[in-house]
Amino acid sequence: MLKGIITSLVTIFLCGAGMMLLAQDQSLERTPSEKLIGQVDFSSWVPDSFKVSPDSKRVAYAANKEGKWSVVVDGKEGKPYEGTGPVVFSPDGTHVAYAVGAADKQFIVVDGKEGKPYEGIGTGNAVFSPDSTRVAYTAGRGAKWFAVVDGKEGKEYDAAGSLVFSPDSTRVAYAAKTGGKSFAIIDGKEGKEYDGVGPAVFSPDSRRLAYRAGLNKRQFVVVDGKEMEQYDGTAALVFSPDSKSVVYMAGKDSKWFVVIDSKEGKAYDQLFLQTGIVFDYPESLHFLSVTGNNLYLVEIVNSKKPSQECGEVCRGS
Repeated sequence: MLKGIITSLVTIFLCGAGMMLLAQDQSLERTPSEKLIGQVDFSSWVPDSFKVSPDSKRVAYAANKEGKWSVVVDGKEGKPYEGTGPVVFSPDGTHVAYAVGAADKQFIVVDGKEGKPYEGIGTGNAVFSPDSTRVAYTAGRGAKWFAVVDGKEGKEYDAAGSLVFSPDSTRVAYAAKTGGKSFAIIDGKEGKEYDGVGPAVFSPDSRRLAYRAGLNKRQFVVVDGKEMEQYDGTAALVFSPDSKSVVYMAGKDSKWFVVIDSKEGKAYDQLFLQTGIVFDYPESLHFLSVTGNNLYLVEIVNSKKPSQECGEVCRGS
């Protein structure tokens, strides 16, 4: 009986050892794979211009040869110009766009094809839609600026910028300015005039839209066309993942707090704009705040009240 047990244990041990050796052998058999995605001419490239596509399968960069600029995509050098702007890959990595300058004109090049020439291209360069099928940018003619979406020019304004597509790629919004007043343009329709407006933020389901605005030295958020409470300042505007809640930072009387669906939270000396407001779940979010010398991680569950503040343990050395 004892001999049988010992024999069984030895057999189990040997099998276990064999499995360990097999696992080690399998791990040793793993070999890296390499795929050439392009070549770089380090004698002419501009290091700061180097871009990699979101899927890491393509590369592009600007090159300068004898005073002429070109963009090299996947090792293939494009047409030379007097200047080039930043390279932008589409979200799926299949398209590439950049602004160029030639003979006092500027235009967008998409996949090697030159667009219509203008007197200027907006600083934001080209913007691809999330589904990678559409492209938009702002352009200038004379003293006027306008949006160009899918090759179609919009209305002219004194200034235009901050182009953004909705998550489902069907809607477009941007900011414009005329006669000293700013407003949002949503799906081609002008919004109310303010002293200033910030970039538009679409909800995840693309049905809702919000942006920050300023009027008479006061700031507030406009949600679906409705103005919210006015404050000394606003920041970090975001929708919840389920698109039901609008959340942002606001300040008044030298204090800052988070506003959730028009309800003000606890006031702090400061809020960290760098980390913003982060949703962990549709009804759970967190942010960093400061009171005195203490740094707090504030977590809000069910979007109703703070559930935890870690206080001293969050302080840096």
